[in-house]
Amino acid sequence: MVLKFEKKFYRDLCKISDKELIKSILPQIIENVKQAKDISEINGLKQLEKYSVRYRIKIKIDDKRTYRIGVIIRGNVVWFVRLLHRRKIYKEFP
Repeated sequence: MVLKFEKKFYRDLCKISDKELIKSILPQIIENVKQAKDISEINGLKQLEKYSVRYRIKIKIDDKRTYRIGVIIRGNVVWFVRLLHRRKIYKEFP
């Protein structure tokens, strides 16, 4: 798949103080999306209700640290739009 990153995604990334997420978990997720041949191969992906191209990828570190990546998927292109805590993602994305 082809990956593209929005400016909001980079801004959200800079605001996260959880270094474990940034250094170890996030690169694995990005690599998983890049290597996927179909959206069914992306781990933790779920389509948002009422939207045909908007999805979220769930990241669970432990019970208190749970994040979501908001993505838009059209064909073979995946746009990483937001990276927020689970309480904030559905207010900010879509």
